[in-house]
Order: sequence, then structure tokens, then C-alpha cells
Amino acid sequence: MQKPSINIYGPFQALDCDGNRVELASTKARHIFTALIMAYPEPVQRELLCRMIWPDSSDESRKVRLRQEVGILREFTARLERDEMLVVDKGFLALNIDAVSIDCLESRQLYSAFSSTLPLDDRLNNLTEQIRILGRGQIAPDAQNLFDTERKRKCARLTTARIELTKLYIDAGRLPEARKVLDAVLDEHPENEIAKALSARLLETPLQFAQQDDTKQVTPSPEIVKVSSGNWLKRANWKVRLGLAAVVLAVIVAYVFPTKVNLISPTPTTATKTPPITQIIAYQHTPAPDELNESEFLDVARTYDGMAAVAGIVKTKTEDVDGLVTLLGPDMKAKWTRRFTSSSHDCDRLESVRFDTVKNVYAGGETYLIKQPDRKDGWYGSVVSYDADGKLRFKAFTKRQIIHGSEVKRRIVADERGGVWYCTSTAESGKERIFATHFDSNGRITNDIVISGVQAKVLAFNRHTQDEYVISANAVTNKPKTGVTGLVASFNNDGRILWTSTVEPATGTFTTTSEILAVQDEYHFIGGLTNTLDTGTNQIKLEPSIAFVNVHTGATWRVSSIKPDIPNPYVSLFGNSRSGEVQMVVKESLVDSRTPIDLYVFDSVTGAIKQSHKLTLPDGAFLTQVRRYVTNPKNGSMQVITNTARDIGTNQSHAIVVSTITKAGQTTHEVYKNVDRVTLNVINQTTGVGQVDMGGRWPATVFSLPYPD
Repeated sequence: MQKPSINIYGPFQALDCDGNRVELASTKARHIFTALIMAYPEPVQRELLCRMIWPDSSDESRKVRLRQEVGILREFTARLERDEMLVVDKGFLALNIDAVSIDCLESRQLYSAFSSTLPLDDRLNNLTEQIRILGRGQIAPDAQNLFDTERKRKCARLTTARIELTKLYIDAGRLPEARKVLDAVLDEHPENEIAKALSARLLETPLQFAQQDDTKQVTPSPEIVKVSSGNWLKRANWKVRLGLAAVVLAVIVAYVFPTKVNLISPTPTTATKTPPITQIIAYQHTPAPDELNESEFLDVARTYDGMAAVAGIVKTKTEDVDGLVTLLGPDMKAKWTRRFTSSSHDCDRLESVRFDTVKNVYAGGETYLIKQPDRKDGWYGSVVSYDADGKLRFKAFTKRQIIHGSEVKRRIVADERGGVWYCTSTAESGKERIFATHFDSNGRITNDIVISGVQAKVLAFNRHTQDEYVISANAVTNKPKTGVTGLVASFNNDGRILWTSTVEPATGTFTTTSEILAVQDEYHFIGGLTNTLDTGTNQIKLEPSIAFVNVHTGATWRVSSIKPDIPNPYVSLFGNSRSGEVQMVVKESLVDSRTPIDLYVFDSVTGAIKQSHKLTLPDGAFLTQVRRYVTNPKNGSMQVITNTARDIGTNQSHAIVVSTITKAGQTTHEVYKNVDRVTLNVINQTTGVGQVDMGGRWPATVFSLPYPD
């Protein structure tokens, strides 16, 4: 007996275990069901559903109608013989679809499988099947405008799948199939830059002919016998031969020599606004009776429906420092606040926070433990977890001591099974080594791995797939002058290290500076500096660079370097706000520099620079840190968020500057002044955390910043 199946792509259709069609006649019920599938595995709030389905009705009318449609959905799931599929709670609706086949979820799983380390043939089959599923048509056509966004995502996934299939066919040498799939992309999207780059790559690939098998009698094709590639080239006219020579020369230059692009001249600022800082303050921590008026949020995580978890520190009246965790609703009002402490007069800091799919909150940082029976006095990694209602799930500490200080990051990633991985560096035995500790849903240590053979300090850590994790760090080397190089390592949930790799440019070494690991398709993107020794002056030259590291093997495919025009540069990477692009910022690494900021957009397939801009801050604003660089896919405008300093030579900030560059090249600034000190950490487009002076009080603050409209 087969599973019940539901088709979302194309006309809505449901079949029971015997293959009989089960009708869901209510249009609104289909809307609700489709919305729950699109959100899976997350639940959807009742209020959000009501506003989406009945935007013009009153609150009471919406509630009555939703109850009616939920009743229709219950009858639908009963006819499918899956009563448990619809989960109805007081505040939300969700689906339990473990025993049901749904085409859009199957498509997601196929792409996830493609991204893993499957054999080539299996990955080809997965992408081919995904394209077949995605090609069925629109999503729930009767849903009118409700799922326009998801329709666009489906089209984007279809294009991405075809492009990835083209790459695999090229790698496998199956060029006719690659040409056929790529033509389908170019027919629909003739301006797609990745598709055009792949098309050029196909044109450059030499013709390959199958070797004749002596055991079989095969009649050669007359065309192949009579017209070889060399003969064809000889017979072609001089214009064709000249064009081919130009293409080949351009490709050789692009791939052999590092990219060197001079920036365009700066665009004059067209407007500077100075709104009050209170305009972007969304939430501030209120101290408890035993707390001082000084606290700070250090990290933020957000869910699909706008909830936010923030973590940081708070000082107490007993001169202690405790960890601080707060869960905020979509309205940025606190649902609960918890304080994390190990014991009296110890120091606890929480620097990283994450959600899992059921909205358990995890926070990680460092703790100074004293008088522990199984640990020496010193700094250890710490992790605490709460459920969505603020109930403590566990708090735990690493067995290994950690390196204390800002040059090493302490990062966590939820494993989506109720547990969490904690990653940083240890200095045990006098050597700095990367380690990762896995805590299960009860806080017990189940894995504790060390990247042996290298001395390194962690900068970034995230999950690549459901079962694979990746670390970016700087490793100690024996190379002259530089002494360090970029290190990337990958491991799985079982604690098995899949690969470790150093980033090796053609000359010199690579130093990682970016604290963010971006990933797209086949590559991790690492931002940093290429360090080259100038033999003439015996000085180190620093070139801003971006490294492309294969997600399956760790091999460095390319290091794209930029001609430096900033003294003492520093590189930050800000991920992919657009498909097929990677965004990088280069600034002066000295505090309070007045040097303009360089902005770059890289092509994630070729490594070429697609855009470059130079941003000058308003008069009187001196850069201390770039906190966010994002591109709006809808209109092409870019946004850069920075901290600025009051005086050159100080480390105090007095403003947050939100700079927007339109597609036409015009620049505007919004300067939020009257801030004596702020540590802005902008995450997920619009939310930042830090600390501001509120008349002598220093409360932990959550900022809500504008997106580049």
C-alpha cells in the first residue's frame, strides 16, 4: 500500500493510499493547507493566517471563518486516513506529514541530497527528478496573489536546478545534454549571468569523441569522419577564427591572472538625514532588582515569523557578570528573559544564539569556572538551552579549556535534533587547536573532536547541510613573514572529520579576516587578505581577496584578489543577498579611519567582479566598523550600515550610519546620532543588537534598522 500523496505544484491534487482522489473543495482551506506546507516544519500562527486569508474582515469574523475552514481540513485529513496530520493548537496550526508524500517537500529533499556528497550519477538523477517536479506549473493557481512569493521561489529553484545540472553534465563530459538543459535556461532567462558564463564555457570546451569499442562493429558517422575540429577551423573564414581566438585569450587571462579592477569614481552624496536614535530602538533590557543599569546584547537570531532571540551579558550588584537571554515576539516585546550563571562571582558571557526548528533557544559563550571537582580553574565553553516558553532544558560546559579573548570566536549551531555543537579554540598543552563539542538534548557531551595537526584560531562556524558543519579559521604556518594561512574544515554529526584544507593562493599566503562563512551551490566563500612578500622592498603586500573552497572536497578552486587602493586593508564578507552573488567590503583596518569604503559584488560561478563602488561617509563621521552590506534583489539598491567615531584616535562611537546606494548610483545617509557607545551587530537584514548610553544607563538594546527599499 502506498502513502497518500499531495501535489502542490500545478493544480492541487490529493490521492489516498489506494490512489483515489480526495477533494478539498474549499478554496480557503486549500490556501491554508498550502501555507502550512510552505512553512513546514515550522508552525504558523493563527493570527497570521487570518490576516493573510481574510485581510478585510474583522478579528471576530476571521476567528469564526478559520474555525470553519479547520473543520473542513479535519474532514480532508480523515478521508486521507491521516487524522494526525493536522496539528491544531490554541495559538498556531502545523502539519505532521511524516507518512504523506508531498511534491514540494520532495523537491527540497532532492536538492539537499544533491548538495551532499552523493556519487555523480545519483546527483544527476536527483536534479533531473527535481526539474521534473518543479516543471509541473504554478503553485496552487487558485490561491490568487497569496503565494506569489512562493511561485517566484519555485521559478528560481527550477533555474538553479537546471544550472547545477548543466555543471554536472559538463563535469561528466556529457556536453550535448548540458547544451540542451542550458538552452532551456537561456530561453527563459537570456540575461542570466551564470547561464551565459556556462554557455561560454561550453563553447570553449574541445570536442570529444567516444572511443571505438573493438568488440563491436560500429559504423562511424560520416560527419565525424569527414569533419574534425581541426579541419573545421581551417575551413572557417577569418572572422570566425579571429572571434574564437579572442574568446580563448579572454578566458586564459581571466583564469590565470588575479582579478584587478579599479573602482569607479565616488558618487556625490545627495542627501543626509539625522533621525533620532530612538527611532530605531526596538527593545531595551530592564534591569532586575539585583542588576546594575549596565548590560549588553552580543548576538541575535530570528525565526521565519519574526521572533528574535538575543544573548549577551548583564552586570550584577555583587560585581558578577552573568549571561543574558531574551526571547522577543514579532512585535519586539519580551516574552521572557533568563539569566545564566554558573556560581557566585564567576564570569559568564553569552556571545552566540541560535534557534532550532521547534524554536528551542540555544546560547553559547564562555565561563570562568572555579572549585570544580572535575575541572581546573579557568575559562571553559558554556551552552544553555531554553524551550519556547523559557523553561530551562539544560546548561553545560566543555571539558576543554578555551582561549579567552576577542581574537578567538565562540560559536554554536543547533543540530536540529534537540542538541547543539559548540566550536572555538583551546590552548591546552601549550598549542592553539580548534575543537568542537556536541551536546545532546539533555546537555550530555556525545562528541568532542579536535582538528589535530594544525594550530589555529576559530573565526566562523556554521552548518552546511542537515548533517555537515564547516569551520573557518587562521592556522599557524612556517612560511616567512606572514606566519598564518586560512584554514577550512568540515565534519558531520557523528563527529567524523570529512576534510581539512588550507587556502593556498598562487603566491604568498591567505589570512582570513571575515567572521562570516558564506556558501552557495558548490562553494564556501572565505574573505581575507593575500599576503605576498615584495622581494624588492622586503615588505608584505596585502591584497583584499575572496577564496572559493569546494564544499565536498575542501579544495581551493580560486582566490580572486583585488588591486589594493586602501592602506592596511581589512576584509569583511556579508554572504549572498542575491542568488549568484557574493558581497565583500574592504575598509581601512585602523580605528576611526576616514578612508572611503570599497564595496564589491562577485560572481559566485566565475569569481569575476560584477559591481564595485566606493562609499564616503558624511562629513565628521569616521569609520570604526562595517556591520552590514546587503543588496535588495527587487530594485538593485545597496545598503551599508556602519559605526562611526566621535574623534579620530578614540574608540568611542557616536552614531550609526545607514548608507543607501540606489541602482542609479545616488547615495543617501541616515545618521542616528547622540550615541556615546554602541556595539552594533546587524543580523538577518534588519535587526541589530548592542548597547547605548541612555542618560547614564547602559541597557542592552535591540535595534530595528531599515531595509534598502
